[in-house]
Amino acid sequence: MGFHTMAIEQRASEVWNVLAAVKTEFVAFGRVLDTLHKQLGTAQKTIAAVSTRKRAMDGKLRSVQSLTTVEANKVLELSPDGEFEEVDDTSASDSPDP
Repeated sequence: MGFHTMAIEQRASEVWNVLAAVKTEFVAFGRVLDTLHKQLGTAQKTIAAVSTRKRAMDGKLRSVQSLTTVEANKVLELSPDGEFEEVDDTSASDSPDP
């Protein structure tokens, strides 16, 4: 019976050590979670600011005529999928247009 009691006490000690390590890690986890919460708050404020600026630009651009997507892509030098195309600047002259 004494051997079983000693084995149980040893396992209980191991369990307490694991719990203590988890408690320590849980505190660190809480700090990281707080940091993430602050960062997400900052990101939300930034998105709100961008949305406000977009609405302001939309309001001013309402009276401007729109181009088709194909025409807009050509003017903005975008590929059909919306990605920028590489432009060959070697053929362009350095003199300003008259």
